Amino acid sequence: MVGSGLLGSRRALDLLSLEKTSVAAIVGPAEEQGRALARRLQEIQRQPCDWLPDFSPLLDAQPLDLALVAVPHDVAAPIVAALLDAGIDTLVEKPMGLNLPQAEALARAAERSTARLAVGFNYRHYPGIVRARQFLLAGAIGRPLFIRMILGHGGRPGYEMEWKLSQQHCGGGVLMDPGIHLLDLSRFILGELQVVQSHCARLFWDADVEDSVAAVLRSEQGAEVYLQTSIVEWQNHFSVHLFGQSGYLKVDGRMGNYGPQRLIHGRRWAWLEHQSQAAGDTVESFGDEDSSYRDELRLVVDAFRSGTPLPADHHDGLAAMKLVSELYERAGPISVSSR
Repeated sequence: MVGSGLLGSRRALDLLSLEKTSVAAIVGPAEEQGRALARRLQEIQRQPCDWLPDFSPLLDAQPLDLALVAVPHDVAAPIVAALLDAGIDTLVEKPMGLNLPQAEALARAAERSTARLAVGFNYRHYPGIVRARQFLLAGAIGRPLFIRMILGHGGRPGYEMEWKLSQQHCGGGVLMDPGIHLLDLSRFILGELQVVQSHCARLFWDADVEDSVAAVLRSEQGAEVYLQTSIVEWQNHFSVHLFGQSGYLKVDGRMGNYGPQRLIHGRRWAWLEHQSQAAGDTVESFGDEDSSYRDELRLVVDAFRSGTPLPADHHDGLAAMKLVSELYERAGPISVSSR
């Protein structure tokens, strides 16, 4: 496990919930944090787990089945490239590097490697999203017309000093992270996309990147994507609403402080048969426990073990990064709010 922060810790612990798995080492420069996580894992798995400040010794050590990489964007690419060159199957958290050139280089590294590269897009594995896609593929709402996606975060005091609001360390602002999640979800649901419009703004935070984005994209079949994400929405919000010729699918909530997740499936003009449109809706609730990381990791490990397709691989990571790059180019200079 390369990275011992919040996500690295979560990934390592989730790994131990799978059969026949153990974590050999925690890698990262934060010694106290890394050693604490290694001790915790060792107690759970009852097998040794070491802390290492650098991953290089692992490349020449006993064979490893899998490396998980959860580090800031600006340090991920060289780590992933070295792991792939060593023939180690790897899962890297989105995005696939700091920018499009790094993503392209990692895609080439994955193509020439004997190992495979998975990219962590956990939003695909929210239960409401999984269920909505099943409805869509079954033809429950007919041909998709448009999808409206909103992801709002409120940040926290001092957020402008953190790495995710830094061009140097993140590669961009909210379009890069978390916006790339919405772009991947759009591809996952509708297929390949073309950029139509993009607008990036800095409305509140004193940073060198955007804190709000609005974008329009279009699928090859003509369905449109209306996407908005920001970190100036003081109450966290997540919604994915998909409208088709004969109905709609609405996913709201992302567990935790985004609220419990639920899915609404409705039919076009159901009010003709019911007292209201809402009276004809079917509602499924998925509770408040975020199982997306664990469910994704189970599929990734199974795919590495069996040789079956990965949930999201370097092709998906590169496609999402290309959309990010095109949206930045289309948006032009960041619009800055007067203070």
